[in-house]
Amino acid sequence: MVSYIQYTVAQLKHRFIESPIKYYIYYLSPVVIFIIGWILGKMTLEKETVDTKVTFNFIPMSMIGYSLYLVFVYRMAYEIIKEKKEYRRQYMHTYGFSSFKFHLSWVIIYAILILPSSLIITGLIFILGVFPKIDITIIFLSLYTIQYGSALMYSLWVSSFFRRSPVIGGIVSILVYGSSAISTICSQYFFSYKRGRDHVNAYNTPNLMVYVIHQMRNAVIRGESINWFNIIPSGNYNILISIAIACASLIISFIVTLIIDVFFISSHMSRKPSDSKKSSYYERIIEYKLASKLGQFNNNNNQESNGRFFDWKKIKNSIKSNKESNPFNMDQPRLIENSSAAAIVGENLFKEYSNGIMGISNVSLNIYPNEIFMITGPKNSGKSTLMKMLYGRHRSSYGKVIYNYGKDKFEMNYRKWSTISCLNSYAPKEDYMFIEDLTVSDHINLYESMCSSQENGFTLLNELNFLGNTSDVIKNLDTVEKTKVKIVLALMKYRKYIFLEEPTKGMSEKDKICFWKVIRERKSQHVIVISTESVEEASQQADRVLLLNNGMIHFIGESEDLKHHSTNTNQNEHQLEIN
Repeated sequence: MVSYIQYTVAQLKHRFIESPIKYYIYYLSPVVIFIIGWILGKMTLEKETVDTKVTFNFIPMSMIGYSLYLVFVYRMAYEIIKEKKEYRRQYMHTYGFSSFKFHLSWVIIYAILILPSSLIITGLIFILGVFPKIDITIIFLSLYTIQYGSALMYSLWVSSFFRRSPVIGGIVSILVYGSSAISTICSQYFFSYKRGRDHVNAYNTPNLMVYVIHQMRNAVIRGESINWFNIIPSGNYNILISIAIACASLIISFIVTLIIDVFFISSHMSRKPSDSKKSSYYERIIEYKLASKLGQFNNNNNQESNGRFFDWKKIKNSIKSNKESNPFNMDQPRLIENSSAAAIVGENLFKEYSNGIMGISNVSLNIYPNEIFMITGPKNSGKSTLMKMLYGRHRSSYGKVIYNYGKDKFEMNYRKWSTISCLNSYAPKEDYMFIEDLTVSDHINLYESMCSSQENGFTLLNELNFLGNTSDVIKNLDTVEKTKVKIVLALMKYRKYIFLEEPTKGMSEKDKICFWKVIRERKSQHVIVISTESVEEASQQADRVLLLNNGMIHFIGESEDLKHHSTNTNQNEHQLEIN
């Protein structure tokens, strides 16, 4: 089954498993609004006897027409933005699930969700005799296509711009939709009703449903029928043109949304203005560390009379002279002497959090093809932050991440994220790739449909010693079994670069044996980067290791060298030795 159909089915299934009563209330709300409007109309409105002219009765009828799908306008914007905020939308992009497929899926989802209420309202209109002598199929087609098109048009536009707050995005959608209603009602009251004229047509009315209601109202007053022969443009009731305009508007809105999404899908990779302003600060840290490494300065005798601790001109001159005399003695020699052969290069990476804490400080690294590269260190040492910068979840505050893919080089940034993300695969610590109410089998089938799968996901589950059943709901699995499913999702598609965040955390010894067997069998085909808190595991399983503490490099090199390396792992200067 094609991927967007699988995704559509998954989202519909999720809604009515998670909270069926809540969603029935949401999606049948137009029926309730229609019934309330009909009752109020029967109680308060007088019978109309004059056709063509806009009467006061027509204004509340238009208001009811607008109100029917307010819930849908809000919910669609809310749910699309939520997919983007939780990062599931971006995660699916790495599987080749394009912007076109993603938004087409949501158009189909709401085409299905709006259908039942449209059918019920059409049936009520027929039973209550609201529009007698009007073909019921025309009533349904008008109600369904025009209201559906209007609801989706506003929701698609707004969801393209508001990507961080689903609630605000939903409210803005209603406000935009409501402003259209207010402009229509005001124009009816002041320019049509007050002057006793007919100013409602398919071209000057912001809401096409208003025009259709006006046409049907005229037919009722005249005692005439509306059928498929007189709704064409040359007929007495050219309702068909309203339907055509609604469909065209939806198509245009869809295309505009796709264009906007091209610019916003990688917005999370834009460097914050505050980071750009502090670039000189990061450069000074780099220069100081280089100078300190050269042994040119010490903190006891380098404070100048003007309060500056270092003569940056002197530092730069020293760095320049030492580069000329020994270009491979500047910074972490093992990293730079063979960087041209590296698959991934990290250059002077910094990451400062919004609270001012430095998560990563001046980390440089090379990761080579056909190796298992592991990032290790104690809790809160910066492992997860560095991993996310490498695979494109977060943008560094300073520095570069460069991918060497064949003869091509790509820097991980706003412009290249979309390209690079389709080269890598990752299993994060977070669960945003899961739709919690679906089963393990549902997820494997969903993600297999998005890409040309290299391996069978169910076979991989068995190889990883999965202890659950494929029919188990994801939210009922424990953390370890969820992690196994994430690993399967990362490995079953072929991607050159694979990132696994702390995959063995909490695993039994048998689970770890199975995991490392699976990884080693695939080592020659991929660039594999794995994080772990266990320095011992890293020294035993990795080809090369990066040891972090407080966001800084304490060791980088061959795993054999790590076994004889001791370092401070916390502020109490506890010595960690691996024998």
